[in-house]
Amino acid sequence: AAAEAEAALMVEKAGVDSAALIARRQKMAEEKIAAAERNAIADLRAKTATAAAMAAQALIAQGHTADTDAKIVDSAIAQLN
Repeated sequence: AAAEAEAALMVEKAGVDSAALIARRQKMAEEKIAAAERNAIADLRAKTATAAAMAAQALIAQGHTADTDAKIVDSAIAQLN
């Protein structure tokens, strides 16, 4: 009888322990997924910013001559004074 009671307690404890282990592992998996999502979003934002800067650089280069650049620089300097 004592052995049966002890076995029942062991089975109950194993059930509780396994449930706790499953919960911990699930939480760890969810945290890893969230971190991967954050990293993917940050990477995408960085790539988007780089692409936008490159596009802006190309557009500016297309529309600017040395004369245009000189006028822009002169205007910027005049605004500082």
